[in-house]
Amino acid sequence: MSLTSFYILNEKIKFDTIFHNQSRNPQADSALQLAVTLYIMGQLGNSTVCFCEQLQISEGTAYLYQHRAMSAFVRLLPDYLIWLKPGSDDYDTVRREIEQDTQFPGCVGFLYGIDIGLMHAPSFHGETYMN
Repeated sequence: MSLTSFYILNEKIKFDTIFHNQSRNPQADSALQLAVTLYIMGQLGNSTVCFCEQLQISEGTAYLYQHRAMSAFVRLLPDYLIWLKPGSDDYDTVRREIEQDTQFPGCVGFLYGIDIGLMHAPSFHGETYMN
C-alpha cells in the first residue's frame, strides 16, 4: 500500500467511534492501529511476535488494534461495495458479459488475486476444488 493510500484510508476511519473512548487512558492514534492491522494482514498468518516486540506492544494489543480497524472497515462497506440485485439490468448485463468472456455461466463477479478457501468441497470431484 502506498503512503498516500494509507493516509486516505486513515482519514476515512479515524473518526469512527471505535477509536475513541471516555477513559483517562486514551487509545493509540488510529494511524498506528491501522498500520498494525495492515502489517498483520500482510503476514499471511505468520507470527507477529517480533513486530510486537519492535513496537513494544503485546500481541493482545496488536489483535485489539486489528479488531478495531476491521470494525471500522466493515462500517465503510456500504459506501464502497454494492451487491447487484438478481434480475436488475446491471446484474443481467454483468452476468452476460462474464459468461461471454469466461464461459462461467451465472457468474456475476470475481475477487482478483484473492484465494478464498472452501470449508466444504463439492461432493462431485471435490479434490479438484481449491477455492
